[in-house]
Amino acid sequence: TKQTLALTPTETTRQLALIHWLIEAGRHTQAINGMRAWVVNHVLQRLPWNIPRWLSRHERAPIEHHLDSVAYRARNGYEEPEEHAIAAIWKRLRALEGSLRDGGLTPDAITLSRGDIIDLYNACVALNDSEDIEPTYRPPEGRLVITPLGLAPGVLYAVARLLTPSHTLIVTSARGREREVEALTRAGFPDLRRTVRVLDDPFHCFDLAPKLATERAIRDLMLRHDEVVVNITGGTTAMQHVIERLGRESRALGKRTATVALIDRRDPAEQLAQPYVEGELVWLDETESEKNA
Repeated sequence: TKQTLALTPTETTRQLALIHWLIEAGRHTQAINGMRAWVVNHVLQRLPWNIPRWLSRHERAPIEHHLDSVAYRARNGYEEPEEHAIAAIWKRLRALEGSLRDGGLTPDAITLSRGDIIDLYNACVALNDSEDIEPTYRPPEGRLVITPLGLAPGVLYAVARLLTPSHTLIVTSARGREREVEALTRAGFPDLRRTVRVLDDPFHCFDLAPKLATERAIRDLMLRHDEVVVNITGGTTAMQHVIERLGRESRALGKRTATVALIDRRDPAEQLAQPYVEGELVWLDETESEKNA
């Protein structure tokens, strides 16, 4: 049965034979859908750990997100060398899939010729035969929180306490960073993994937003995590602009991305005197609000 079928090299080769039969029978739509599923199976089968429930959506969805990210990196010219072949296949399959779903009513004309399908099939066969290429997929590392840190350290304290990130990307100023360690220590997370970007001019750094969003290290950080949460509270207006731009980049990479705000209803003087209070967390994306209700 499908539930007990092991995902082995023999099984993925058998699947390619079925796809070839579909092409020969003129069942091109089924062949394209079969190749899309096969690419996911190819990555799953070559992982260094066993995936017994390889047909489950739970196991397959992260691989599809990973492949979308690989294709994105390829379009922007910074994929890893070992990703080139699979990125080319996945990009073409996604384009054909979109054309079929939209009934051909796409801005760019996408032809569905037998020759194109055979070329894709041959690329899959070559990928299947490339014993030396390991998948670049790795298990996601949990939740990445992107947050500004201005002169109110309570923001970082609340982020750590309310969102429990695996890693935090902090956009701050030289003055703001002075209380970074203190805030995380008071929150109980002194060793929280973090990446920090210090802005020279936190009041007028709007032009840095695209640069930070396309920085290789920051993109890789987003790609490594299962989800990205963007906090838009704290810091200057310019800092918040940078944060929002980073959130857009995360979504463009195909990452599950949510936006949150922090609320502290106390008087400003009290906030200044006692900054380390959790306050309230508001999920600004409807689906995330429902999930965390």
